[in-house]
Amino acid sequence: MSQQATVNFRMDKALKEKMDQTCKDMGISMTNAFTMFAVKVTREQKIPFEITSGADAAPVYQTMDTEALKDSAKAFVKKEAQTCENIR
Repeated sequence: MSQQATVNFRMDKALKEKMDQTCKDMGISMTNAFTMFAVKVTREQKIPFEITSGADAAPVYQTMDTEALKDSAKAFVKKEAQTCENIR
């Protein structure tokens, strides 16, 4: 069995509650959802959806600095690709 690690990050409270309910509706936990996201990112070496800015962007991205988001995603892939390889 692989070792487990804890990941902590902040998000809007209302978004977290909606995400939690959506995951429950799908029969998975938020931990499962974010683990699946991490596995997909590390396998494909890219974010599994398009990140855009401007009028076409999702509301959450309109309030974020898109360049900072892209930099964070790149850093995540580089760091986590080494530790998520064993997740099956």
